[in-house]
Amino acid sequence: MISKAKIKHLKALQVKKYRKQEQCFVVEGTKSVIELIKADYEVIWLAGTEHFLHQNSQAIQNLNGEVVLATEMELVAAGSFKTNEGALAVAG
Repeated sequence: MISKAKIKHLKALQVKKYRKQEQCFVVEGTKSVIELIKADYEVIWLAGTEHFLHQNSQAIQNLNGEVVLATEMELVAAGSFKTNEGALAVAG
């Protein structure tokens, strides 16, 4: 479950001013999050569905950030996409 504090942080990062201030950005969608994990960015935290976390467990094991189990409805509510069937992440 994505906490209210994390949702508030995600909403703030949708504004350029806060992205620059926090030096973080949000990545949404299964393919984009997988590419982020493979890249050299630091993943601060990742929220994913049970299916996404199970399917990508090898890559996720190497993350230093927090991993949160979430439902599709929580991902849609927290992010800016109308549908998000997999994951979202905050990276810096």
